[in-house]
Amino acid sequence: MFKALSLSSYPLLRFQLIPKPVFKNY
Repeated sequence: MFKALSLSSYPLLRFQLIPKPVFKNY
């Protein structure tokens, strides 16, 4: 269960690492 949660959180954490302006420009 913890593993699944980590896999689900990984993309979210990665998305947060991307600055909003850069993501908009992309």
